[in-house]
Amino acid sequence: MRWRIILPVVGLILFGGESYYSFRVNRETQHTPSRYFWWSAIRLDSDPANKRHRTTTTCEDGKENCVNWDLADRWVDPGLLDKLLMLSALPAFVVGGFAVTGLGRLGISQVSSFLFLMPLLILAWYYFIGWLVDRWTHKHLLQRVPTETPVKRRGRILSAIFILTAVLVGGFFYLRYPSRREREATLKLDLVTMRLAIDKYTLDKEQAPQSLQDLLNRHYLKEIPTDPFTRKKDWVPQFDSVVLSPEQSSTGMVDVHSASGRVGGNGMAYSEW
Repeated sequence: MRWRIILPVVGLILFGGESYYSFRVNRETQHTPSRYFWWSAIRLDSDPANKRHRTTTTCEDGKENCVNWDLADRWVDPGLLDKLLMLSALPAFVVGGFAVTGLGRLGISQVSSFLFLMPLLILAWYYFIGWLVDRWTHKHLLQRVPTETPVKRRGRILSAIFILTAVLVGGFFYLRYPSRREREATLKLDLVTMRLAIDKYTLDKEQAPQSLQDLLNRHYLKEIPTDPFTRKKDWVPQFDSVVLSPEQSSTGMVDVHSASGRVGGNGMAYSEW
């Protein structure tokens, strides 16, 4: 069995699948262009030299596209296949991490260098592991069986096909049905975005918004996101008499929550996030 061929193919399939999934999550959770790209739990900076630095400005009435902050950190819970890939190819990710960081100091996008270098490093690492397995297997078989019969040869080929098929099918279902993990990541980002907009509106206008529509009308939100669990824009506003500054003239909405009564993976209802 040619493990030096099978393992690199499996590694590239896993990396490609996770890259595709990460692109989907980033596209759905980042409502405005961001300098950061999240590959699973790894944060990559597309502008490490800060050549396209954007400062956050105060929104003015009638001014569009003023919501431009970047979230530098967020919590990402890697999935089972992510952990399997990163643990089994840990040396490749360590070397890749040093290389991407070094290139980033030269001003090269970490996203580009990561997506270019990691497939090569994963390919080389899994080829090396496959070569070691093939060598050990060949030596072990020579000690036990001088010659290989056609039946056993066909059996090894069928075993390799079965493994590849299992990986492909598992990867398909992982990408096709990431449901809760993906939607929870979307919910977290939407809540953070709306809460930042509420605070910024309150400080700028010296009065709290009375609804999410106020944030939309004054361009603090480009759009009111759809709750990924209720699939509606039915966010539950929280009103309070808390003031953020002595200049604040009136109170109003201070927070927002999901209307979903379902319980998340952390054991807490989404309405309490």
